[in-house]
Amino acid sequence: MTQTAAAAYDQQLLDKARTLASLHDIPQMRQYLTDLGVWPDETVTELDASVVAAYVLGRLQATTMELVRWLERIPAEHRG
Repeated sequence: MTQTAAAAYDQQLLDKARTLASLHDIPQMRQYLTDLGVWPDETVTELDASVVAAYVLGRLQATTMELVRWLERIPAEHRG
């Protein structure tokens, strides 16, 4: 991964984490799923609220784990 690609990935990861952390209710989570474009809007609308919350939580957990790996790559002497 080039330095530019690494910087772009870091920014993408941080943006995803911020977006997921900003989702506070089911309507916001539904909008997030709609914006992903993975499913048709009608499908997202029909999903049970617990399924929506679980899907978003899963994505948040995966992003958090990637952030942990990201932080672990920082040399110990540069950690604050």
